[in-house]
Amino acid sequence: MHFRITIADTIYYTHDELAGAQSDALDHARELTRAVGQPVRVTVHKMGHSVRDDLGRDVTPAFWVGSAVGRIENKVAFVSWVPASAKKAMPVKTRVAA
Repeated sequence: MHFRITIADTIYYTHDELAGAQSDALDHARELTRAVGQPVRVTVHKMGHSVRDDLGRDVTPAFWVGSAVGRIENKVAFVSWVPASAKKAMPVKTRVAA
């Protein structure tokens, strides 16, 4: 099973385990919050089986697992994990040109 860690719309990578994906997302959120000085959100999605449409675009379903949210309080960067609710655990439909 693969988990996608999305830092920005076009910056992401995959991880094989959920615990590792959460840990990496928290680390990225903490470092980005320190670097930019503003709140940052890094999301983790569970990826389904690879699917391509008739035009060859990637339409693989992704299910939101949760987000690492970084914030600044008193000039110190904090990060927390926000899990997805059961109601929001629906596939994310994104189309990426191949």
